[in-house]
Amino acid sequence: MKYNQLVGHIEQLHRGWLTEATKAINVSLTLRNWVIGFYIVEYQQGGEDRAEYGTGLLKKLEVALKPSGIQGMTERAFRNYRKFYQAYPHIRGLVTTESRPVNLETILPIAIANSSRGLATAESNDDMIVPVDKIVSNLSYTHLEHLMSIEDNTKRAFYEVECMKATWSVSQLKRQINSLYYERSSMSKQP
Repeated sequence: MKYNQLVGHIEQLHRGWLTEATKAINVSLTLRNWVIGFYIVEYQQGGEDRAEYGTGLLKKLEVALKPSGIQGMTERAFRNYRKFYQAYPHIRGLVTTESRPVNLETILPIAIANSSRGLATAESNDDMIVPVDKIVSNLSYTHLEHLMSIEDNTKRAFYEVECMKATWSVSQLKRQINSLYYERSSMSKQP
């Protein structure tokens, strides 16, 4: 092996492992955001202080978490996490006991037992839903933030697949959604 080859191998090895580490961090943060959304929804629907729902719970959470130094824990982020949980309830299958650093059952035991609500929609449209492990491992949370605003499951699945196939950046995804790519495609009922 020549010196230039050694340098090239080290650079290639670094880039490959850095890409893998970045993907692992993205998956972890995506799952974290989903679980936070789960906590918020379950608290609002069955927590002790149910009246909190309409009285600024998300703002109170922002204020309470500010001293912890966790970046990005804002009212807006909490709203997005809640919406993420509601748009992708089938992610629950990825949040297994082995893969999570916190035991959900000890924190919200009743909520976990009753958390099947909302899954019926996802399960009734299995043929339209992209496998959730593929979504989480191939799309960033920022991609998912844009996708979760699409209420039609078929349309959302179309953009998920196209985004993964073409490896769209977030700006490319936004451009495709704004240009009505789905409506112009043969997948739409009214192209």
